[in-house]
Amino acid sequence: MLGSKTSTLQIIKKLLPHPDVVPGLQLLQQNGYRLATLSNSPLQMSLAPLAFAKIDLYFEAILSVDAV
Repeated sequence: MLGSKTSTLQIIKKLLPHPDVVPGLQLLQQNGYRLATLSNSPLQMSLAPLAFAKIDLYFEAILSVDAV
């Protein structure tokens, strides 16, 4: 069972955003919206997929349960 969980986590880290995500984030940013993410996953689990998808730079803050 552990192998299955590990494989799933590796897949999640390498997901690409849906086609409308980047244009949507760009539009929000251009209109002055301040963006943040909030996750109940550990911070590293949140950072990796955002960085891989190259959308991490759109967010002013990436918050996780680790911060609480």
